[in-house]
Amino acid sequence: MLTIFIPIAVPAMAANPTPFTGDVEADFTGPGILTIPDPLGDVGYPNPSPGGKIPAPGMPGWDMKDFRITYDSGTDTLYVGLNSGGIAGDADGDGDPSHTSLYLADMGGTDYADFGTSESFAVYFDFDQDGTLDVIAGVSASVDISGYTVAYPLSNPGSPATNFGATIPGATGTVTGGTIAEPDVEFSILNFSTLPGQDGDGRCDINAFMGSLGDDGIGEDFIDFKIDASTITTITSSADSVVTGGTVDLTITEVNDGSSNLTDPQVVVTQQGSTIATLTSPGPAGGDDDNDGELDVGENWTWTITSDPITDDPTTFVAVGTGICPADIPITYPGDPEERDEIVIDELFPSTITTIEADPPGPVVIGATVDLTVTEENDGEVDLTNPYVEVKQEGALIATLTAAPDSGDDGDGVLEIGETWSWTITSNVVTVDPTTFEATGYGTDPLGREVTYETGYTEERDSVDVGVLMPSTITTIISSDSAVLPNETVDLTVTEENDGEVDLTNPYVEVTQQGAMLATLVAAPDSGDDGDGVLEVGETWSWTITSNVITVDPTIFVATGYGTDPIGNVVTYPDDQQERDTVQVELIVPSTMVDISASSYQVIPGSPVNLTITEKNDGDTELHDVQVVVDNGTATIATFGAPPESGDMDTDNILDPGETWMWTINGYVVNATTVFTVTGSALDPDNNVITYPDDQEERDSVTVYARPPVVGGDVYTESIAGILMPWVSIFGIVVVASVLVLQRKKWLLR
Repeated sequence: MLTIFIPIAVPAMAANPTPFTGDVEADFTGPGILTIPDPLGDVGYPNPSPGGKIPAPGMPGWDMKDFRITYDSGTDTLYVGLNSGGIAGDADGDGDPSHTSLYLADMGGTDYADFGTSESFAVYFDFDQDGTLDVIAGVSASVDISGYTVAYPLSNPGSPATNFGATIPGATGTVTGGTIAEPDVEFSILNFSTLPGQDGDGRCDINAFMGSLGDDGIGEDFIDFKIDASTITTITSSADSVVTGGTVDLTITEVNDGSSNLTDPQVVVTQQGSTIATLTSPGPAGGDDDNDGELDVGENWTWTITSDPITDDPTTFVAVGTGICPADIPITYPGDPEERDEIVIDELFPSTITTIEADPPGPVVIGATVDLTVTEENDGEVDLTNPYVEVKQEGALIATLTAAPDSGDDGDGVLEIGETWSWTITSNVVTVDPTTFEATGYGTDPLGREVTYETGYTEERDSVDVGVLMPSTITTIISSDSAVLPNETVDLTVTEENDGEVDLTNPYVEVTQQGAMLATLVAAPDSGDDGDGVLEVGETWSWTITSNVITVDPTIFVATGYGTDPIGNVVTYPDDQQERDTVQVELIVPSTMVDISASSYQVIPGSPVNLTITEKNDGDTELHDVQVVVDNGTATIATFGAPPESGDMDTDNILDPGETWMWTINGYVVNATTVFTVTGSALDPDNNVITYPDDQEERDSVTVYARPPVVGGDVYTESIAGILMPWVSIFGIVVVASVLVLQRKKWLLR
């Protein structure tokens, strides 16, 4: 009886006896062949026959010397060879398997050709070793060799020749033998691993049979063989638990507790399904006593290896042993359940929870501080040494909490499992909205590695945001007029609005005029305050004041607001740009320009001249009650007060900005050199007199020279003077000098 396990996923064996030649000893040779011997002469063989006939000198064909098997896992095919001592199927051993000798006939028997009627051979299997055959392969007593089949057997293991049941589809291979040329029987079984009845326990009884029901007097041959190949694989660990990232020492053994030596023994060790070692012979020191690389019966091989770092919880280590029994049949799990062992290692996780809380939780007034409560709790499975927490405010380190706190530690400075440490610190001033506080915990595990956020422990960091309340006011100033005459005043309306997020005490506004303090508005206004003197969120206060007289163009008024926030900081400009406002008032400047010109600037005494007088409003305001006075140096010769005939374009008697009025004096007789002077005056909208000398342009003059005629040169002189004299008022003495030079040249020509 042979016990085997046939796995599908193992390499094909080296031996492959096909194509069959009918000679088992020639075909089934080399490695991978299981040869099961059987003594010759163990087949019943009467000598002589009852009638005295002498048997042939040959050996009966049923007498097997051995039977041989080999398995090709690559094709899942089992090959079987029945090695006959004579010619298989030659019942009487006369050398002719299809001839009945007188010896056999005398006993009433028949030698049928080609394993014909009553002749049979078979190999049958009891996979689950329950005493009932599961599969039979061969030729039954009812067919010849062409009827070779693989079938479900009946339940009579003692009569294999008649124990063939239904054919198993896809299992029947090829067959040959039983002839003079091919004396041995050889056949194949296909898809062997799928045959019914296999229970995966790695054991199977195999029996071989050859004989005939019609060879009266000659017996049959049976071979029962069992290879009890079995190993026990174990794996143990140096520790049941380990800190994450640590390793364990694994001890693996493989014991041959069967009855057959195993070649090519090895153990594959996996960690979480990945191979970490393939173990072969450990040599004499590890149990391979004869150092032959075979796991002999009774040998116990031992290895010790170190695992890879453990990062999964739990981590499973599996050891699976394999070996090759005779016939190149692998012995391993699951066929041999004891060929596999596993061990589970718990992973001990370092872990802490770091928290941070702010008091008050916010929001707080800008510039305030908060109290920060920081905790670090060991919620892991190992103690941590060197525990500390770094606290940052807006990314900048503000504290490193290294000393054990007043509560939480038992005094050894180790953050033990279940301990929670706590600190309370004060932040720096809060100026960013929101301000982020971050706490990051640190510790060292038993393997000397840092446990913190950056190394993968996400609960080692916590943060809290604190909002910021921004004090803010808007100060405005508005003037009742955007432009005024000199020495006038304006009404100024000043407001201060709390558009921030906190109430302000001691609110006031300073108002300046051209940089000089004009007013400090400190009292609560008539409207806007609820009577508590606090500029509350959303309130707007308002004042109206009168400026000083305005004499500068432009005059700038500035209002600057002030207030005190809840933590005592003064809120004002420039930190709060809205706390200052300006307004400017333009100065309206009245101005006129008078002009006088003569029709001639040099005349013969007693000659008349015409005078032209103009007054132009070159200022920026209207003027009324315009008056122009002309004198000759000794007396007034004309006063003009009514609008001229031309120039008052809108005839409203107002000298509007840009208008020019004109008057003329015709035929005024000049007896001697005369200086004519014109002086203008007018009233501005406030009835202020606009005249010379305040307005220098309100006076002009022209000189008319009276000279007797010069013989031969009077026309020349007068013409030159007539041309140049109008420019005297513009260029002054330079023009006069030029005329005099020209006259002197004339006189020299005389």
